[in-house]
Amino acid sequence: MSGLVRRTLFAIFALTLFMPSGCGTKGPAPVGSREDYGPAPQGYYRILPGDTLSTVAARQHLAMDNLARWNGLEPPYGIRAGKLLRLEPPDQERKVKRTEPAIVIVEESPPTKSVQSKSSMQNTAKAKAIPTKSKSVAKASVTKRDAKAATKASSAKGRTKTTAKAASAKGGAKAAASGLNWRWPLQGRVAQTFNRGDRTRQGIRIVGRAGAKVSAVEAGTVVYSGSGLKGYGNLIIIKHNNKYLSAYGFNRRLLTTEGARVKRGQSVAEVGQPAGGDYLLHFEIRRDGTAVNPLDYLPALP
Repeated sequence: MSGLVRRTLFAIFALTLFMPSGCGTKGPAPVGSREDYGPAPQGYYRILPGDTLSTVAARQHLAMDNLARWNGLEPPYGIRAGKLLRLEPPDQERKVKRTEPAIVIVEESPPTKSVQSKSSMQNTAKAKAIPTKSKSVAKASVTKRDAKAATKASSAKGRTKTTAKAASAKGGAKAAASGLNWRWPLQGRVAQTFNRGDRTRQGIRIVGRAGAKVSAVEAGTVVYSGSGLKGYGNLIIIKHNNKYLSAYGFNRRLLTTEGARVKRGQSVAEVGQPAGGDYLLHFEIRRDGTAVNPLDYLPALP
């Protein structure tokens, strides 16, 4: 009897091992149904359900056009939950950007430095040729000549700035190379000009009246329409081709949406004002994601 009991218990135990689970038993969820994709690596963003490229760009304080380019995305910029978005430029692009300031410095700085260096060398040579007992006279002579050279260099620098300003006033110096037919987004006085070295002056500001219509400077596709980018207020960004886009900030009202195709001269927004400021338009032109002086592309000042 005891042997029969043992065999019966073993049979029952074996059945429980291989018996399929009942209706009330909850097994582990299939791997494919998990919504937790894990943390994103450094420099990347894990796309969540409901995300769009514009909302991710706004949340990460990035220009949407840059984000699209770094990830090889084209309009209408479709993204999928669970995938990764690169938040930094690729190494190759980062190296190119690091070399650009050096190129600018090399082109702009030598004229002033060469004048001062040449003058200094000449004065030093003349000072050494003067006898020792005339040392005080030599020192006074060198000081006067250095001051004269510095004044001359300063005047040359001032003339360079004036010339650059005059060239901008002529307008359109680089328009032909862009292959685009630029026009002014708003008729008005330019209250603030472009300054490459100042992040708050990456465009120009044009004075307008409340509600005046802001026009597209060229035909293109609206890649951003919203107020998620800090410092721009209600903003429109239009992509004109693979290299150029234009941005229109501080608007009172936006008249177009993301993905829309707009024509040259079409109204895209209404002039607004920054906090506590005058009614004006903040306008930028960007080439390959880098801000450039709009006055080099727009026609002569109106």
